[in-house]
Amino acid sequence: MTRGPHRSESSRRAILESAGALLLQHGWSGLTVEGIAAHAGVGKQAIYRWWPVKSGIIADALAEGALLPSLHETPDSGDVLADVTAWLVEVAQLLGVPGRSDLIRSLLGAAVENEQVAAALGERLGAAPSAVAGRLSRAIESGELPPDVPVQLMTEALIGAVLLRVLSREPFEAGDARDLAAVMLGQRR
Repeated sequence: MTRGPHRSESSRRAILESAGALLLQHGWSGLTVEGIAAHAGVGKQAIYRWWPVKSGIIADALAEGALLPSLHETPDSGDVLADVTAWLVEVAQLLGVPGRSDLIRSLLGAAVENEQVAAALGERLGAAPSAVAGRLSRAIESGELPPDVPVQLMTEALIGAVLLRVLSREPFEAGDARDLAAVMLGQRR
């Protein structure tokens, strides 16, 4: 017989969703366990029993996709410019959801302060660089890009440009995605 606290799945989901909503509303520094408990309609002792620190709640919410949706794989149509552009347009659409850029800024702030959140955020976003790097590597193999293209650096520059827009509160739109892909791939028309 197992002893100890048992999680109610509905309470757990309410806590994760409340943490996401309050993170968006108040940012990392304004997020409190008391606020999460009140919003979720649970006692804060239940939260502390399951998550000793608020970063654990955010890490679990990230890991389960309760805060950020997954990005799709970078397409592979045989046209690297079209494929990278399509992926960046998807990123632009994701960031265009009201409050999403604010949420990402809050998560980045939380990641700076807390290793557990940083690891969860890195894991959640980790597929993005791999997908883009994989597509760029295939473009080199097929001759679409020169063999000396620094794939890792180009991938970081693409993602870094998007994050810079998020941090500076500048919009990142579909037209920006097309321009960024064209500039980075040396195919600016």
